Amino acid sequence: MPKIIAAYFDEPGFDSYPFNKDSYRRAYKQLADLLAERGGTLAIVRGQETYGGGNTFSEGWICEGKTFQQIRPLTANVLFNRGNLKADADALVVEEPALDHLCTDKSVTYAMFPALFPKTIVVHSAEEVPAALDALTTDQIVAKPLDQEEGKGVIIGTKEAVARSLPFFPYLLQEFLDTSGGIAGICEGMHDFRIITIRGAVIAANITTPMPGSLVVNEACGGVQHDVPLEKIPSEALALFREVDASLHHFPNRVYCVDMGRDQGGRWKLIELNAKPGLDPLERDAGSARYLRGLADLLVSV
Repeated sequence: MPKIIAAYFDEPGFDSYPFNKDSYRRAYKQLADLLAERGGTLAIVRGQETYGGGNTFSEGWICEGKTFQQIRPLTANVLFNRGNLKADADALVVEEPALDHLCTDKSVTYAMFPALFPKTIVVHSAEEVPAALDALTTDQIVAKPLDQEEGKGVIIGTKEAVARSLPFFPYLLQEFLDTSGGIAGICEGMHDFRIITIRGAVIAANITTPMPGSLVVNEACGGVQHDVPLEKIPSEALALFREVDASLHHFPNRVYCVDMGRDQGGRWKLIELNAKPGLDPLERDAGSARYLRGLADLLVSV
């Protein structure tokens, strides 16, 4: 029997996010093909309400050739958590819940690696904001919700503008990392440099630059992403990644990415960690292809 790897998403309905985007749909079909070559089968499961404990779901869709067929019930060998699945202790989950929490909650990430980030303060009420802003030294301040992705809720501005704009609490306030000096041989100007790892191995790297006039460096917010060949990864970026990964060895099947930037003084700082690097089709670039193939290798070996 092929090993069944069930990718879990929060939203119900097969065609919901991320399959409402053609590039994601192609990438997951390619993952299904790669798993089949390795003796595995990809299934899709959706919604916490369908979870029955262990590796079981009341329904799901399983890849059969070129299409996914709905089946009820569905039992998987491995769960590939791409959402916020609350699995029990009997489940075998890739994207372990503790690693997911560490990467998703930015306050937890900062608490684990305070020396690697720009100075950061978490505020829990409007009354805490003035003192926190006084303690931060840069003219521009970055404000982030604790648990959002794709640049959602990020505010960059003066201290006065940030103080007026915080929509709720808690919020993370951070000194602005001025990456406008770029990275020699890779990019000019503002950037977000990402290293993707599987089990501690560097699988891919990419650089994202913002839209003209924007300081939010995120592809979901209009930024432009480019693959960086592994041999061109700066030694300082690799050293920062290794320092982070050395603290995460207790997650044997870890899949995550480290986002970082180089300031104008040449210092590299963390921006955030992400436990769910997005999947792109094989044809996008060499890094996307290595990541997709490496993910298939991991999932069938767990």
